[in-house]
Amino acid sequence: MAEIDYSTLNVEELRALPEATLAAGAHYSDSRGSGCAFDPPGYPSHYLQNVYNAHGNNVSRGSETVIFHPDVGYREISNARGPYPRDLAPLLRRLWVPLPMSHPRVQGWFAHTAGYLRGTDKDGPWQRGFYPEYTGDGITPVYGKGSMGDWVNLFAEAPRDGTECVRQQRLKYGVNSVYWNRHPLNNTWCQHCGWVEPTTLTEQAAARMLSAAAQQLTPPKEGHHDSED
Repeated sequence: MAEIDYSTLNVEELRALPEATLAAGAHYSDSRGSGCAFDPPGYPSHYLQNVYNAHGNNVSRGSETVIFHPDVGYREISNARGPYPRDLAPLLRRLWVPLPMSHPRVQGWFAHTAGYLRGTDKDGPWQRGFYPEYTGDGITPVYGKGSMGDWVNLFAEAPRDGTECVRQQRLKYGVNSVYWNRHPLNNTWCQHCGWVEPTTLTEQAAARMLSAAAQQLTPPKEGHHDSED
């Protein structure tokens, strides 16, 4: 059974937040995650949920952004009648209980972010913003296929099969999300669980072998000769 991992949320800090209040006709979004791109596994931004009115629009009163933990229920991050925090970072840091750097989910996140941020001025500084000891040593960047999948953001374990993958997606993205409730997400690979079609890997390996062979068979340019013993 797919279960969300709440161990990275600080219960005492959550308990100090106001209890969420729903305006008449409002409901919590069943999709989790807001402003969480490239944030590490278990970071509080992955757990944020918006609140919508009966028409599916932003509410004009009551809680507008919330976070849930089974021990304390829904807690308010922002209220429609109050100023929205310009910078949630200090609050989210207080709510965060980091996984160890050596944790497989964190190592997978290092590889994923290194792949997407490689060649930019954010590679390295971004990861160190959460894990100051990060150096990138021993990390092989991955991009798309080959990544662990975005299950690492909310779940303690990877899906065991396609059915489990869909169950996890419904917990993360909501039961009403048609796009996300399928496996695999991208035909030959799955963005959520990281599954890759075996034939795809074979084709990629074959393409690399053919490319290498073609380079070896390419005749040397005129005027260039191999040295003789």
